[in-house]
Amino acid sequence: CRKGGAALPLFRDLLDVHTIGHAFRSLSSSDATVSDVARAGLVSVVRKRIRVTPDLYSLAEFLNGSTSGRFTGESNDYSTVWSRARHATRRLCNKIRFEWAASEATDSLVLNIHKSPNPVSVAPSAAKIVVRILRDELEASYIAGLSSLPDQGKTIGAVSLHPASNHFIQAGHYTRFCDWNFIHRARLGVLQLNATKRFGQGNPRCRKCGYARETIPHVLNHCKIHSSAWKGRHDAIQNRIKKAIPSHLGSVTINKKFPGVTPTLIPDLVLRKKSGETVIVDFTVAFEDRYNSLVTARTNKVTKYQPILESLRATGGPAFLDAIVVGSLVPGSRERFRSSSFGDLQELLHLDAEAHLFRCDQASCWPPWSPYSTLMWRLRLLSRGKLLPPRVGFYATMRTPHPYTLSPKLRFWVLLDQTHENLFYLGLWLIFNHDFLSASDPSGSEASIFRRFFCPIIQIM
Repeated sequence: CRKGGAALPLFRDLLDVHTIGHAFRSLSSSDATVSDVARAGLVSVVRKRIRVTPDLYSLAEFLNGSTSGRFTGESNDYSTVWSRARHATRRLCNKIRFEWAASEATDSLVLNIHKSPNPVSVAPSAAKIVVRILRDELEASYIAGLSSLPDQGKTIGAVSLHPASNHFIQAGHYTRFCDWNFIHRARLGVLQLNATKRFGQGNPRCRKCGYARETIPHVLNHCKIHSSAWKGRHDAIQNRIKKAIPSHLGSVTINKKFPGVTPTLIPDLVLRKKSGETVIVDFTVAFEDRYNSLVTARTNKVTKYQPILESLRATGGPAFLDAIVVGSLVPGSRERFRSSSFGDLQELLHLDAEAHLFRCDQASCWPPWSPYSTLMWRLRLLSRGKLLPPRVGFYATMRTPHPYTLSPKLRFWVLLDQTHENLFYLGLWLIFNHDFLSASDPSGSEASIFRRFFCPIIQIM
């Protein structure tokens, strides 16, 4: 989840990881009886294979799946924990780099896992973490394989660099149902746009502005029909950061020119601290076309406003300039977090920037909330609060937010304005009283059901 996936490895690979972990923990058990029995069993299996009593290095060579020298040919022995660990090691070594090794100092076997950038040697005393390390390396191999793809790997290569880019996958915070339905297809480049269709010879032009190729970067960042949406997305991030800056630091100005400097340079946010220091921050939303695209976006912003920084420093006052880059595919693949000066900016603004940028995700999703999406969201929250049966929340979670897929019974409510909350709740009662609400109180009348479930809600509205 931290790197953009769903944390669901292939069952075959997961079985291999746990097979190796089980064998290693058996040999490294703190119970002397368990470890001695496991060691004797491994020695017995290897002795049958090579016809001599094996030493520690022979045990490691066997578990590594060696097929040369004394281990040439196949064995006719029964399947054991150790033979399964041997085969699991051979399969898993095709995806991650690790090996069994002999440690003469402790007279035991260790696992050398070649993590990047720092290799790890798992000793018997740390046997509990071997499965976690192997799973992390397996996840990294999946991400590396996907990132290496020439087309679909562009976005994944950027969003997998920091957990902030994927916080919504596990927790779902600040994410709407329509966002969830959109984001994964957009990241993998399988949206049904004219220029992204893999088959057929259709017209690749943009259906809105007539541009030569209708791609995801064009739709989100370059189609001029959506220019007002770009501004709304940018301003939402800007205003969120402005609200997060404590007022006692100084005065904050938005989109103001600097006197005596080029009039075309208008930074997004300027903080003039009471101590005399000036902090200049500019925001930009860039498409995640590899990580270098985010780095380039930030560098261009810093270079653009460098004359203002030099002018302020020429007057003798301290000044700081930087940019915050937010990715357009789930605003989250933030180059700013990987900048070496991020701590300086966070300290200068006196804010928990990562937490507040999480909240920018909701604000910078430029498609507006639809009444039906609001309806489904409230259904889910009411179900969590036990004001509605759990099956209602499940229905709301699984239901698509597109109004054209609604049944005639629900289509009327899509036309209601979001502010008509009382009508929303009354509509919920009318829609679900027979299927769900009456099921929780079979003996009660409709009036009693209404009082039981909706009077507390109406009181807090």
